[in-house]
Amino acid sequence: MPDPELPVYANRPLTPRQDRIEAAIERVLREGGPRSELREAVHEFADHARMQQIPVERVITMIKSVAMRASPAMRRAPTSAGDSLDERLAMIVRWCTARYYRVD
Repeated sequence: MPDPELPVYANRPLTPRQDRIEAAIERVLREGGPRSELREAVHEFADHARMQQIPVERVITMIKSVAMRASPAMRRAPTSAGDSLDERLAMIVRWCTARYYRVD
């Protein structure tokens, strides 16, 4: 039974689309994929969360959690600037916030 004290978005199950987007973010991080691919997945995540009216604070917490799930499997030797977990996490948060607040 849903907790009436929690916001509506907290009681929603993970949607197939959200699951696919999160898996894409994890895959790019684990494989050390290009920033453009990561940015595209983060934008999809932000768009989906905005459409569901999830507050941005919760969205940032959610996307950080996704990135942290991928961290144990990430390549340990960064190949260029911006490839460490901390740097990628900072980029993800920046991209997600900017996309969430964009004006259509």
